[in-house]
Amino acid sequence: WALTDLHGDPNRIGMFGISYGAGLSLLTASADPRVKAVAAMSGWADLERAIIPNDTVNVAAITVLTGAGLVTSRLGSELLTAVSQWLTHRDLTAFRAMAPVRSPITTIDQLNARRVPVMIANNWQDTFFAPGGVVDYYDRLTGPKRLHLVPGEHATAELPGAVAIPDTTWTAATRWLDHHVRGVANGIDPEPAVHLVDVSRPWLVGSPPESAYRAFDSWAAVTTATERRYLTATGSWTPPGRTAGLEPTPSTGWSWTVDGAVPSIADARIGADVNLILRSTGLVAQTDRFPTATRLGGTPRLHLTVASTGPATSAFATLYEVPRIGLGKPISYQAITLSAPAGTPTTVDVDLEPLHTTIAAGSRVALVVDTYDAKYFSSAKLGEKVTFSSPAGSPAYLDLPIG
Repeated sequence: WALTDLHGDPNRIGMFGISYGAGLSLLTASADPRVKAVAAMSGWADLERAIIPNDTVNVAAITVLTGAGLVTSRLGSELLTAVSQWLTHRDLTAFRAMAPVRSPITTIDQLNARRVPVMIANNWQDTFFAPGGVVDYYDRLTGPKRLHLVPGEHATAELPGAVAIPDTTWTAATRWLDHHVRGVANGIDPEPAVHLVDVSRPWLVGSPPESAYRAFDSWAAVTTATERRYLTATGSWTPPGRTAGLEPTPSTGWSWTVDGAVPSIADARIGADVNLILRSTGLVAQTDRFPTATRLGGTPRLHLTVASTGPATSAFATLYEVPRIGLGKPISYQAITLSAPAGTPTTVDVDLEPLHTTIAAGSRVALVVDTYDAKYFSSAKLGEKVTFSSPAGSPAYLDLPIG
C-alpha cells in the first residue's frame, strides 16, 4: 500500500511499532528482505515466555490483550480456540502450539543473517511483556542494535511520542531509522548500545530526560560481578560459614511454611513495608545493610527448595530495596509454577527479571516469596501448605548482579 499509494522508495523501508506493532515489525523484518531497519517498543520476543512465564499463566496479559483485540479488530480462530481452552479447561496445549510462529525469537537467525539494525525499547514494570525476554532477544542479535529500558508500565514511555509530544525514546528511534533507512549521518552509530534508567526511579508517563540514562557498550557490561547471598531462617542473609549466635547458617538448614493462595501485601508494586508481611503467608529474608551505595545491574538468580501438600503450586518472588525509613521499593520479580507429588521437595533455580538500580547506603535488599499475585493464575489452592526450605546439601541463595 505504501509503495503503491504513497510512492515510497522500495529501497528505504523501515518498521516502527508499539506493543502489537513492535512484535509484528520484528516478525516482518525477519521474513521480508525489503525491511532495512526496525524500532520496536514495548514488544515481545518469546510469546510463550511472556504469557506463561515458568509455566505460570499471566492472566492480566491474556485478558487485556485478547479484550483489546476483540474491541479493535477480528481475532483469528486459532487464538480464540487457544483462549477458550484455557478459560474452560485450563488447557494450554493450543496456546503453546501457536506461540512459536508468533515469536520473533523463532526467526532471529533470519534477521541476523541480513544484519538488520534493530532498536528495542521496553519498560521495566511491563505487565504484559516483562523485560527479561526482550533482553535475551537483544543479546542474541548480531547486527547493529540498541536497547532502551526505563521505568513504567506497558507502552507508557512511548505515549507522548505517539501524540507528537517530544520524548527521548521516540527521539532515539527516529534517529535510528533516519540513519539506517534514510542514510542520515547523525552520529548514532558510535554511541553506546545500551541505555538504562534506574528501575525504581518514579516516572509515570513518558521517557525520562537524557540525564537520567546510564549508557553501556553492551548488556554484558551492565554486570561487573556477582555476589551470592545465602538465605537464613531469621530473615537475614549471611555469607557461607558465618555464624551469628544461634542463627541457623546455610549448613544447618531451615524451612518456612505458608498457607497456599493467601494474598499478602507482597503483591504491592508501588511499595510495601516488608516488616508487616505475615510470615504465615510469605517468606521474607533481608540482607545486612549495605555500608555504601551499591549499584545492581543485570539478572538476579534465585536458588530455593519448594514443597507443597498439593500436586502443583505457584510461587511469586519479589525483590525490594528497603530503606532505613519508609516503604520497600520493588526492583525485580518472577513467577514460577511447579508440579510434583505432594510433599516432594523440588529445587528451583530461576532468573528474576533484569534490573538496574542503586541501593542506597544503609538500605537492605529484601526477598519476599508468596503464593498469590493478582496478575497471575496461581496453582496453589486455599488450605494447602507450601514450604520453602534450605536443606543442608543445597542451601538457598540469591545471586545479586553487581553493576
